[in-house]
Amino acid sequence: MYSSMFIIFSDITMNIFITVFFKPHF
Repeated sequence: MYSSMFIIFSDITMNIFITVFFKPHF
């Protein structure tokens, strides 16, 4: 259960990080 939550949280965090990182370039 915690493992699943961590994977989901990590995926969301990575998605936000990529969006924020690539936003200024485009």
